[in-house]
Order: sequence, then C-alpha cells, then structure tokens
Amino acid sequence: MNTWIDMHTFIPYLFAFLFWGFQDLFKKISWKWYVGAIIFTVSLALIFPLVGLKSYVNEVAIISESLMIVFSYKLMIKRLSGPVTFFSGLLVGLFWGVALFSLVGAIYNIN
Repeated sequence: MNTWIDMHTFIPYLFAFLFWGFQDLFKKISWKWYVGAIIFTVSLALIFPLVGLKSYVNEVAIISESLMIVFSYKLMIKRLSGPVTFFSGLLVGLFWGVALFSLVGAIYNIN
C-alpha cells in the first residue's frame, strides 16, 4: 500500500493562504470572472481525457479547486467572520476537488 501524498495536493491550500493574506489586491475582480474560470477548468478536466491529455487533468482540477476556495471565500465574507469564512472556504474547496476528481474518474474510468 502506497501512502505517499503528492505535494501538488497542497497547492490550493497554499494559494488560499496567500489569497487570505493579500485579499485586498483581489477585491477588484468580479465574481463573474471566478465563475467563468471555474466553468472553463471543469470543461477542460472533462475534455482532456478525450483528446489524450489525461495526465494534465490533475493540474486542471487543482486550479479549479483553488478557484472554488477563493470564490466561496468571496461569497461568504460578507456574512461571516474572516477565520470562519476562510476555513469554510477550504472545506468547500476540498469537497469540490473530491467531487471533480470523482466525476472525471467515473466518466473516463481513470485509476
């Protein structure tokens, strides 16, 4: 049994910490851009296995997970405190990543 965890797994959470630290720089970006980027990355994750780029699905899903963390943070920050919103955003991003990997794996039978 291999228990090795790939370091790429932690990139979305590193990005989330950087976003949280420098969130004032990202306030000018509209939520529509985040939604468009998330839709684009999900589309890429679903198309890449069809065109033989199965090895790049991991990177696309990591980018999508990072975008989902930031997007959920932007949505919740007006209603909740900063730390609660941050950890809620991490949780949403984690579930998003698992769901995206499960969807792509189930559709294309990727092991």
